[in-house]
This record gives sequence, structure tokens and C-alpha cells, in this order.
Amino acid sequence: MSDPFKSSGTAGAATVDDTAVPLIAAVPKRIFKHLMIINEGAKEGFFKIGSNGVPVRIAKAIEAFDDVVIENEQVFIQREAGGSNMTKVFGVIW
Repeated sequence: MSDPFKSSGTAGAATVDDTAVPLIAAVPKRIFKHLMIINEGAKEGFFKIGSNGVPVRIAKAIEAFDDVVIENEQVFIQREAGGSNMTKVFGVIW
């Protein structure tokens, strides 16, 4: 059986413009129901599941989301339009 967790890795993700940035890669043939975002940077922003997902606000903190469905899709982060870049963002799905 494969690892029940998938993380963004040890290097924090960051945005460079208003474009969404991949945080966690897609995992084929697995369904994840939990997501944790760790935002160690100074700026709030959004995450979304899949490239067409609905943006959900994340604060500068640790936030956990249960009852999500992540099935072979990437998790992205995105800064506020025209805002400052997000830095040091990590994620875990399980």
C-alpha cells in the first residue's frame, strides 16, 4: 500500500504573481479526505483543489479541512489579486 499521506515537501511554496501555484501534486488512484495548510508567511491568500476549484481563504496560521474530496487533482495556492506574494506555505493531504 502506498503512503497514506502526501505533502508539499520541505521547501515552502510561494506565489510570484496572481497565478495559482501548485502546492501538492496530484496522486492517481487515491482519494484524500483531509487537507492541512500551514502558512508561515506574512500574507494571507487562498487555496483551491484542482485548477477549476473554488478559492477558499487561508489565514496566516495552520488550518485543517475535513470532508474534502481530492481525487487525482493538485492543490494550489493563490495570493489576493494584485496583493503581496504568499511565502512559506506547506500542505499535507491524507
